[in-house]
Amino acid sequence: MTEMDPPKDVQAAIERLPAAPRARMLELRALILAAAAEAKVTPLTETLKWGQPSFAPVPRSAGTPIRIGWSEKTPETIGLFVHCQSGVMNLVRDIYTDALTYDKNRGILLPLNTAPPETVVCQFVTLALTYKRKRRVLRV
Repeated sequence: MTEMDPPKDVQAAIERLPAAPRARMLELRALILAAAAEAKVTPLTETLKWGQPSFAPVPRSAGTPIRIGWSEKTPETIGLFVHCQSGVMNLVRDIYTDALTYDKNRGILLPLNTAPPETVVCQFVTLALTYKRKRRVLRV
């Protein structure tokens, strides 16, 4: 699954980025696809949301979409974002407390100039793409 080419509109959005955020976004994209495959969250749809690559589980009832975002307003970071009311960020904060930089209840911000922590990214992806499944199990 990690060999999947992005849709043309997603590829075009990625190609418009400066070199450093483009390279990091492609790296994060590969980690998202690998983590989704490892968690058996397939198929995964890839679209543009707010001009950013977004990855959603199919069916959507499994979890919440993840977006990768970079902005000229904060050029030194790249973010992984989830729906702010999903509850995923509460789980992430419980696990990582102050070890990460957070964008409120929307996502995590990673430094652009260092390699992303693969374990953290993969766990974040797995939590987001499967959290509704886990939530249903916990209610039973």
